[in-house]
Amino acid sequence: MLVSKYYSIKRRLLFLQKSASLRLRRFFSPKEVKPVKLVAIAKDESAYLLEWIFHHLYVGFSQVDIYYNGCSDNTEDLAPLLKKLPVNLINADNIFNSASRTPQVDIYRAVSYTHLTLPTICSV
Repeated sequence: MLVSKYYSIKRRLLFLQKSASLRLRRFFSPKEVKPVKLVAIAKDESAYLLEWIFHHLYVGFSQVDIYYNGCSDNTEDLAPLLKKLPVNLINADNIFNSASRTPQVDIYRAVSYTHLTLPTICSV
């Protein structure tokens, strides 16, 4: 009786182990990765910008576009450091100095309409 109970418990544990393994494999199996572009607007953020960019590239964004405006710090000096990365620093002073009441919304709309092949996630 004791031996049969042992094998019954052992079979149940093996069954649970296999089912858990299948669930984990299904959850962690490699999936198709689609490119996702991150668009952001920054002003005087050079102290934090590199860390922010590297974090988002590490998380999985395939491209980062940062529109900067009216910066009084060294944001423009970061461009040579990011040359080999999929990061674009874009001067948006002309958009922010225009008569538009919502320059940030205008940038996000323009980006979403011009890059329809690449999904855009907007961050403010």
